[in-house]
Amino acid sequence: MEGLFYAGRQMYLSKSDVQAIIDPSSSPIREYMNAADKKGRLIKLNRGKKPRALVVMKNGTLYLSALSLRTLSQKFQTQSDVPDDDTSEE
Repeated sequence: MEGLFYAGRQMYLSKSDVQAIIDPSSSPIREYMNAADKKGRLIKLNRGKKPRALVVMKNGTLYLSALSLRTLSQKFQTQSDVPDDDTSEE
C-alpha cells in the first residue's frame, strides 16, 4: 500500500494522483466544488462536519475532508498509519 495516504472516513488516496490539497473556504473554490458536485465529481469525506481541506485529484475528482489542511499535508508527506492488513472486524 505504498504511495497512499489517509484522507478521512477510512479512505486512502494515491499520492501520485493528487494534484493539490487546498483550503475549501474561499468563494472561487466553493464555486469549483459546486460545479464538481453537479457533475458527480465531489466526494464528501467529512460526514457532515465542517470541511477543512479539499484534495484535488489529477482526474478532476475532488475529496472534501474534515481533516485540517495541515493534518492532510503531514499525512501526505509522512504517511505511516496505513494498516498492514484489513482483517480486523468491528
